[in-house]
Amino acid sequence: MSIVPFVIFGIVVVAAIIIWIDDAAIHRVTHHDDLMHGH
Repeated sequence: MSIVPFVIFGIVVVAAIIIWIDDAAIHRVTHHDDLMHGH
């Protein structure tokens, strides 16, 4: 039994979570920036 598929799946899941969190953080920062500049 190979563990490689599980390792790949784990990496993909972690990458997806990091991208999702990063994207959410960018949207929050951008929104805050817009408020600061009065847009």
